[in-house]
Amino acid sequence: MRRLHLGLAVLTGLLLLSGGILFYVHGEIADETAFSARLASSLDDAHVRTVVTDRTVDALVSASGGHLLLVRPLVTRVTASLVAGSAFRRIVAAGAAEAHRALLAPDRSLVIALARAGPTLLAGLRSVSPALAAKAAATVPPAMRCCARFRGR
Repeated sequence: MRRLHLGLAVLTGLLLLSGGILFYVHGEIADETAFSARLASSLDDAHVRTVVTDRTVDALVSASGGHLLLVRPLVTRVTASLVAGSAFRRIVAAGAAEAHRALLAPDRSLVIALARAGPTLLAGLRSVSPALAAKAAATVPPAMRCCARFRGR
């Protein structure tokens, strides 16, 4: 009888632990608003902003066919200031909310479009160097897209 009580106590503890974990996951991941806010708040970390800036600048330079390579430091500074801004944070939050809805959709496919980021980056570049922005606008497509597809089982 003592072993039965001990076994039930251990089982109860495991069920409470797994229930707590599921409650946390539901509150932080299953909730679209909390999910997008958490992702947008990751931009508070300087390392995250650096990675986002570097990958964005790499995409801009690559898309320009190397035309922006000489002014990469300037493009990096402009992009870094935009990534640190509230407009970019809103873009990230909106994209995360859209991705969250797509992940929870029945077909489980996801397409992330960053079309709103291109004009924002070009506007920031235009405020620093209008001539360079005009050249970039001619060589970089204003609607940059990054697509990924995930299929459920």
